[in-house]
Amino acid sequence: MTLLRAVCLSGLLTLLLAVPSRAQEQQIGIFFGGSPAQSRAILGSPGETVQISAAFAAGLHYDHALWHSRYFEPSIEAELTVVPPRVVRSVAAAVPRNYSALYFTPGLRLEFLPYARLRPWVAAGGGYDLFLQSQVLTNGQKYSVHVKNGAALDYGAGLDFGLWRARNSSWSINVFGQVRDFVSGNPELNVPLQSGNQHTVVASGGILLAK
Repeated sequence: MTLLRAVCLSGLLTLLLAVPSRAQEQQIGIFFGGSPAQSRAILGSPGETVQISAAFAAGLHYDHALWHSRYFEPSIEAELTVVPPRVVRSVAAAVPRNYSALYFTPGLRLEFLPYARLRPWVAAGGGYDLFLQSQVLTNGQKYSVHVKNGAALDYGAGLDFGLWRARNSSWSINVFGQVRDFVSGNPELNVPLQSGNQHTVVASGGILLAK
């Protein structure tokens, strides 16, 4: 019932804010947010885990509309997300003291009610990930595996809000909030993990310059 109420409230708010606006051809912006802590199970060691701390996140966003309609607007997008060092700990094994991550994931975005002031959207894409592991393990030993890269997928949803629009030009400023999940291979943590994939959830908000 709580979820149903939240969905109904969100729908009502969208209708109330559906003030005629102007669909955007392209947007470029910056965002800031964070990724929550997570625990990864170690393969072959029941109950033993690797603990990964929460971390700050930041990035750049770009999207370009393919066409407009009254109710939806498909776009191509590119998302660059950086997660600075997050602390790694484990009582069962020596692991890198920390690692950083970068995700570059072009994809497709579908925005609803493009002429409204409040515009929900969903997105999905795929591209590249880069992990930079600490060169020192938690036991003080040197770690030779410093860089790992591979493929990554991402999917998520968010809301754009029209904040300001110039009277005599097509430029406008929007703010947005989003949640995305980046699905990739594992960073090299010097220990086998039970799952071969890692989910990095990033919640963020930012500002967009649109035209």
